[in-house]
Amino acid sequence: MAVSVLIIDNSHANSTVMSGGERIAIELSKQWTGTGKAEITVLGSNLTSTLWSRYLDDSPVDFIRINRLQEEENLFTSYMKRVVKGIAFAARFRIEPGGNNLIYTASDFWPDSLPGFIMFLRNRKHARWIAGFFLFAPSPFKGFRENGPWRLPSLRTFLYWLSQKPVYYIVRRFASAVFVTSQPDVAAFVTPHRPRERVMVIRGGVDVSVSNTDLIEQTDEEKLFDAVFLGRFHPQKGVVELIDIWKLVCGKIPGAKLAIIGTGPLEQELRQNIEANNLEKEVSLLGFLDGKPKYEVFQKSKLILHPALYDSGGMAAAEGMAWGLAGIAYDLEALKSYYPRGMAKVPIGDADEFAGTIVELLRNEESRAQLGKEARDLILEEWSWESQANRIWMSLRSTGLLPEE
Repeated sequence: MAVSVLIIDNSHANSTVMSGGERIAIELSKQWTGTGKAEITVLGSNLTSTLWSRYLDDSPVDFIRINRLQEEENLFTSYMKRVVKGIAFAARFRIEPGGNNLIYTASDFWPDSLPGFIMFLRNRKHARWIAGFFLFAPSPFKGFRENGPWRLPSLRTFLYWLSQKPVYYIVRRFASAVFVTSQPDVAAFVTPHRPRERVMVIRGGVDVSVSNTDLIEQTDEEKLFDAVFLGRFHPQKGVVELIDIWKLVCGKIPGAKLAIIGTGPLEQELRQNIEANNLEKEVSLLGFLDGKPKYEVFQKSKLILHPALYDSGGMAAAEGMAWGLAGIAYDLEALKSYYPRGMAKVPIGDADEFAGTIVELLRNEESRAQLGKEARDLILEEWSWESQANRIWMSLRSTGLLPEE
């Protein structure tokens, strides 16, 4: 009998931008339904079903609409609507006795985690709860940069840090298992009732089949971009600071081209920083891209940049590395296990060193090609979604959360 998995993905406010947690949930669903391991039902808004349907291909996933939202509603109003309606739905929802049932919350945000918690409490005799907790919000009292200077947090960042506190307690106390994205986060969820084996590092994955099929070697003269950034425009990702880095690069290599793929709340600030540095001709904002348009940008780029100021891992860089792009990132703790090779690491917050490493690799095609080969080999060996999904499933079974076949 297939396992029934209820995925609560109710935390986003539009149908175009996908978080890392959603990518993990979508790709696991595709793999598990494709192999007949699970029957998947997704609980969320109309925007959830629109987003998921764009990536599911022909995977047989069902949807239950918890609420209806408009694109880009007021963030606070939308957030509270999702929380309230999600809790109201969970308070009425009953799982039929018998069978093998999992409740999986795609993130720690309240619209996902609180309905999932309530649903679990009401159905704990018939279901287990897997809580996705993929990033600890940085303390506003310690600053955003690991080992870096303190700076005044934004209100949104402070509220995220504050709101995560009760969720952390609930997940630590009640969840049957926890998905995290880096090894350093494991210890925070190991308790007397939850052994280490039930805190699982879920690194994410990449669809390597596409790059295996379509990768074409190109000379530097055929490349349109010297580097590419892929990610949400969020304080965590360092995208605004990347413009200051690129100004330094252009001081050494005039006219160097940077492609930026993504959208997010910092878009206006990003545009302002581009204008302030007179980089309108050097920096191309390409918006949200996926599938072939995104892969074409990778093919036309020389490097992929991951200037995150704090992170629990990050899948975006892996997507570009699958196409043979050498990576450059700050030397964050989580990235040591994520990207042990194929990515140059520089001291955290050192923009001059980051820019200097970009310039060095752009000027040395042989070194860049070697690092790019290491990057691609790493992704092909360890990051395919098929192997990731199977590994996670076997881990769930070995810890008793799934029955033996």
